[in-house]
Amino acid sequence: MKTSTRHTWGRTALIGVVTAIAITGASPGAHTQEDAVIGTVRSVRMAPQPLGDALILLSDIYQVSIFADEALVRGKRSGPLSGDHALKDALARVLDGTGLTASRSRNGAYVISRRAVPPDDPSSRPVSGDTGQPPVTELIIVYGERQRRSLNETLSSVSILGADAIEEAAQNSVYEAVTGLPNVAYVAGNGFPAIRGQASTPVGTSLGNSVLSGVQPRTLLIIDDFARAASWPNTAYTSLFDVEQVEVFRGPQSTLRGRNAISGAFIIHTQDPSFEAEGRAVVEGTYNEFTEFGYRLGGAVSAPLVSNQVAARIGVQHQIDNDVYEDFLPGTYTGTADVEDVRKIETTAINGKLLITPKAVPDLEVNLTASYVEGITNLNPGLIAGPDAGADFDDRFYGLVGDVRIVDFDSRFYGLDATYYFTDTASLQLLVSYGEDDYQTNEDRSSSSVVFNPSEDTVFTAETVFRLGAEDGFINGLTGLAYAQTETRLDSVAFGAFPLTADTVTDTYSLYSDVRINPTDRLELTLGGRVLHTEQIRSFFFFSPLIADEEFDDTAILPQVGVLYRLNDEQSLGLSVRRGYSDGARAPNTVLATSFAFDPEFVWTVEGTYRLVSSDGRFTLAATAFYNDYRDQQFNVQVTASPISFETINLPASRSYGFELETTLEVRDDLSLTAGLGLLDTKVTETAPVGFTVEEGNEFGLDPDISLNIGVDWRPTDRIGFDGRLSYVGEYFSTVTNTPGDEAGDYFLLDLGATADLGPVTARIFVQNVTDELAFTSRFQNLNANVTQPRTVGITLSADF
Repeated sequence: MKTSTRHTWGRTALIGVVTAIAITGASPGAHTQEDAVIGTVRSVRMAPQPLGDALILLSDIYQVSIFADEALVRGKRSGPLSGDHALKDALARVLDGTGLTASRSRNGAYVISRRAVPPDDPSSRPVSGDTGQPPVTELIIVYGERQRRSLNETLSSVSILGADAIEEAAQNSVYEAVTGLPNVAYVAGNGFPAIRGQASTPVGTSLGNSVLSGVQPRTLLIIDDFARAASWPNTAYTSLFDVEQVEVFRGPQSTLRGRNAISGAFIIHTQDPSFEAEGRAVVEGTYNEFTEFGYRLGGAVSAPLVSNQVAARIGVQHQIDNDVYEDFLPGTYTGTADVEDVRKIETTAINGKLLITPKAVPDLEVNLTASYVEGITNLNPGLIAGPDAGADFDDRFYGLVGDVRIVDFDSRFYGLDATYYFTDTASLQLLVSYGEDDYQTNEDRSSSSVVFNPSEDTVFTAETVFRLGAEDGFINGLTGLAYAQTETRLDSVAFGAFPLTADTVTDTYSLYSDVRINPTDRLELTLGGRVLHTEQIRSFFFFSPLIADEEFDDTAILPQVGVLYRLNDEQSLGLSVRRGYSDGARAPNTVLATSFAFDPEFVWTVEGTYRLVSSDGRFTLAATAFYNDYRDQQFNVQVTASPISFETINLPASRSYGFELETTLEVRDDLSLTAGLGLLDTKVTETAPVGFTVEEGNEFGLDPDISLNIGVDWRPTDRIGFDGRLSYVGEYFSTVTNTPGDEAGDYFLLDLGATADLGPVTARIFVQNVTDELAFTSRFQNLNANVTQPRTVGITLSADF
């Protein structure tokens, strides 16, 4: 790499843009010299780095002036660059995937601006000349397919929540923020949302049931490219504080993500460290009739530790809220704590990231991640009693009679992400992580027949990914090797004297590949697949060994094929076929003192897509039609002869199909609209095994036939903005048995907000569920239910510095 003198960021006014950055490698009077170097080919070699630093290097190497608005480049990273390049080609490659483009002005300088056409479109790659106006919208980049792609280039159905949408949602967790997205049903409590009618686990939506079943949730939680443990106290890692983007992938992601991504995946990107000192502080308070006052305090700071080589970011958040119930049914709580203490949910989270781009090894980039979360929570939050338990839902009594399980938990996670760039078209990535979630009963606040001694969930992963080929070349793609070990250790005592223990160790080994072939500029073919081998050994003891060192192993082949055709620079059509998988296991029936086995489940998914991004970027549309053909789909069902016990069964055949549409429209510079629509039809096509009541023709449950959202964002001035969002979730059964009394859904939610820029501080006032709609999100035979969040008002104060 050429050695150069680093320039400092200077501020200037350029073509009406204030707080612009001038990156100057030549004096303003050097126009003639700049003309001379435009076509000059020079040797360049640099790894991905903060975009501003990359532009400074190019300015030095080619001795030209480059201007960029500071807001455009903040938080963005350049692509790799190696070899001999002319300036235009070098700029195009550095800006690839950032949603930005470079235009040459009349005085010879280059101006960085947003682009409206997909950066992966080969026809848009050359840097533009000195004519035309810069586009005004920024491209959405999708990372969940493990390569940076524009939304137009994805074959999967995905919803994107950017930083603005996350802030306007004003929710505590990722799962709450996705309410109302097409074909995504949030049921509250301590589980993942259901996607396209598939619950997070085959044994209900509770993550605690993963301990009993021995399998992980069907929907993966991935943060900064690392899979996180599906811990029972599901408050770890799901906070939206300091999050840059959330991607919700619908449909199986087994090829690229592996075991138990049969429903989809939640891909979260947190803010990266930067080589500029910056920070953010947030204070938020909320109130509603039932949880009463809640608050959160958060702060994040990013700064360089070694100039242009090491940068760090650390974020801290403390949050206190209360559960939605107000009291316990008379005589059902035997603990010693006050109800106010029992209701309290408290979490403290610390997240740290370290970015290393060593000058001595310029082609290496290392990202280190560490996080720690501790707190106290109910293992069954949000559950309230129903009329048959002696109270109206309006009264908000706790929903599990005599079983209040309050736990203290702490979670630790460490991740290493290192990438070496052999050239700008070949790289090798190493991902290694370890996470541990510990929990135990808080005996002062609990009132349960089961007491948890210190128990833990751990996950270790190691993965290498080799990427080869330019995105606009004839062929490009990735190949990976992956290993993961998850371990669940439950140590508890039931009824004061009887040990209840579980120990499950699962090892998975994978070889996978995803290759894209571009025979023409408009046509792209995708070929991929994963060979996945799973080994498991587990034990479960309750009165006697219900499972004694039971071994399970299975090998699955999970192919995917697809075709993408670009109709023009604005539109594309896609078709893909892929196979999804979730493993089987042996699980206990503690009521009947037996155990049972269930087989792996598989699905073939066919998706057709249409994507549109208008030439000016003001209108986008993403539509997906899908069909799922399941074999041996897993459901947790009551045993007919013993209604208080449940077992996981395989339904021989079932299917679902539907449609998803999301669109954005920038009506004016100060007014934008968003909308989403999901249509879903599910059906059991072969009846359940003998002993279980699941009829042919039943719906899956947690599968609203329609989900709809409409949003508006109006900013009458640069300092004031108003936003609103209306969502509707159609009616559905809570379980596959389709039992009367288990109906849920069929509700509207209206959220409103206003934001004011007060100079150093931004203030936001919001109201969630303005109409105070009371509806069920899940329900069990009129005995208990999860319900919609009550009308909640809040205020957020934030400051960037």
